[in-house]
Amino acid sequence: HRPFQQKSCGLQCSDFNDTICSAWNYFASNQEAYLLEKFNFVVDVMNNGPMEKMESFVHEEFLFFKEYGMQDRDEWLSEIRELVESEWQFTEPNLLAENEDVLVFNHIVVDEGQKFRVTAVNFLKDGQTWRLSTHRTLIKD
Repeated sequence: HRPFQQKSCGLQCSDFNDTICSAWNYFASNQEAYLLEKFNFVVDVMNNGPMEKMESFVHEEFLFFKEYGMQDRDEWLSEIRELVESEWQFTEPNLLAENEDVLVFNHIVVDEGQKFRVTAVNFLKDGQTWRLSTHRTLIKD
């Protein structure tokens, strides 16, 4: 359990809404404590390795869904290993959401001269990525 830390939410608390403000402050402080934990881990491992760290983050029942295809844990890890070993790096990684159940982020990929925003949605189970789906959106300049 994370220790309670009082943080200000920016709301002006009065006797009337002290309970609401206190509840919001508790929620905000706990979210802040959890925020970035998995995201920073994934970005660090993808950019710096070692691949064994990524393997520890991938659940035994892992499945990856991409467009109309699907990969199991071993197939996906093999593909990711090639990226990590080729010195590929995340470009402009951006955290969208993270909590105990989900990690959602996007990053930029240039493919055949076209720029795409890739959004990854990771469903977590037992603290590991369990289901992963990605979507590419063409960025028009």
